[in-house]
Amino acid sequence: MPRLSGLELLTELRALRPDHPFVLTSGSIDLGLRTRAARAGVRSVPQKPYSLAELDQAIAEAAGH
Repeated sequence: MPRLSGLELLTELRALRPDHPFVLTSGSIDLGLRTRAARAGVRSVPQKPYSLAELDQAIAEAAGH
């Protein structure tokens, strides 16, 4: 993204919707990203590429199902 990273965008969205569950996806996930994402309130961080079933599972987990 041109101005913000996904995590930076998510942080701004979290300020607007603190009660909303968020999923962050990336092609380059490491422990540092997972830690920062968890601190930002991300409920799931699937690694790209992922299948539709994996994405469905991540969304369900984030929604608390």
